[in-house]
Amino acid sequence: MVTRQPDAADAKKSKKRYASGEQTRILADWALMDLDADGMILRDAGRTRARCRSLRRDNPYFRRFLAELSANVIGADGIRLKMKVKRANRGRGANRPDDRINQMIEQAWHEFSHARNWDASRQLNRAEWSRVAIQTIATTGELPIRLLRGFSKNAFNFSLQGLEPDHLPFSFDREPDNGRQKIRGAVETDAYGEPIAYHVLKKHPGRDAMFWNNYSDAEKIRIQSETWRTLNGDRASDSMILAFMREEWGQTRGMSWASTALRMLRQLGAYEEAAVVGARIASSKMFFIEPSELTAQYGEEEENEYVDGSTFMDAQPGSGHKLLPGEKISSWNPTDPNGNYESFRRGILRGICGGLLCSYNIVANDLESTSYSSLRQAVLAERELWKTIQAWYIQTVEEPIFRAWLEMAMVSGELPISADEYDRVCCPQFEGRRWDWVDPSKDIKAAREEVELGTDSLQGIARKRGRDLAQVAEEMREDAALAEGDGDQLELGFASSFLPESDPVPAPPATVAN
Repeated sequence: MVTRQPDAADAKKSKKRYASGEQTRILADWALMDLDADGMILRDAGRTRARCRSLRRDNPYFRRFLAELSANVIGADGIRLKMKVKRANRGRGANRPDDRINQMIEQAWHEFSHARNWDASRQLNRAEWSRVAIQTIATTGELPIRLLRGFSKNAFNFSLQGLEPDHLPFSFDREPDNGRQKIRGAVETDAYGEPIAYHVLKKHPGRDAMFWNNYSDAEKIRIQSETWRTLNGDRASDSMILAFMREEWGQTRGMSWASTALRMLRQLGAYEEAAVVGARIASSKMFFIEPSELTAQYGEEEENEYVDGSTFMDAQPGSGHKLLPGEKISSWNPTDPNGNYESFRRGILRGICGGLLCSYNIVANDLESTSYSSLRQAVLAERELWKTIQAWYIQTVEEPIFRAWLEMAMVSGELPISADEYDRVCCPQFEGRRWDWVDPSKDIKAAREEVELGTDSLQGIARKRGRDLAQVAEEMREDAALAEGDGDQLELGFASSFLPESDPVPAPPATVAN
């Protein structure tokens, strides 16, 4: 058999490939599975979710990441609502803010945000509930939210119920047949992938001693999705929102945000545990007394004895013990093997923070090797990421909940607004928390120059700081009224313009000499 040797043209042609697609000896252990997004998620999300929950309980770095996430995305006061309803009449006042309707809706939303109204269990107010929600989404990858209509425990007849993602079993699938829609991972979708309903387990699978492998026989509730209810479903019944951040087309279930850093977090925890054990062993200085044949002639001293027959002797600082003839001391002095602990910890923590999409200096609590300029650049980049997550959370969670609440508040009569005005008054604008800088005087000076140049407005600057310009003006009026009523000498500055104009005091008549 004659084998043709590859010529130069074939060798040149074989080199015209992507290096990442070549099957070489070094890349042979790189497993490849060409599955869709749901195929990968439904296989591995269950174990990943359980491991992330274990890290949330035991790992301090992941715990700090969740605390930073909730503090920067939700904040102490939660995401604020600012209504933008315009007047409907024509003429001189057309398209101007309808202050009465805006204030009425904002006050009703504030009342609904209390724990007795917002949470079906009446345990969490809106800000606390939102912080738990964003941490649950980051840990498990998703959060089912049930919108309860006809709720009898508050005047709005509406409330929310947050569920653990375990109520949506990954293994519950159904192929489309006989007019029934496809179900994958307990999510029922139409031909275009829009969620129609969610099949929710009545009982959490982890509350029993046995875990089900097949959820087809378990008792479930079919709850329509909020988007489907708005267009085609029953508008008076409950609905559900499944909040998760999509990463690929056709994805119907979410994956934990810590999936890329999970293994490194686990390995770092095991390494730190081994380093602590090694440091404890290195700190345990011990010595042993070795007898000899000469020692037996003089007899051994009485010592404390364990159950197994071994003896021990207590050693105290500044004390000594007399040795018998022939005895010698052998010391055991292990050295600390963790000389490179700090450099290894910093290196692996940087990779972990890269997977969690957060700043290393904040999560690791390490500000020793940073400068002002580098820390500023890192914080600015991280704040843009927080803003992105805020925008996603507002669009996925806050706005659908507000629209459903507004409809039920108008139906229940808590908002004295006609149902025909729903489309006109449903104009919410949610504003997430903002951050002050280390040198606020420079920021204030820059903001003033932007207003003078016309590149920004007072309302825009107030929104960047998480404030409402109308609220700021109202507080200035209160300051001015307080200073005028009590006669206090306050440095009002711009607030002095809110003082009422007073008539000028007439000058005394001039005296005429006799």
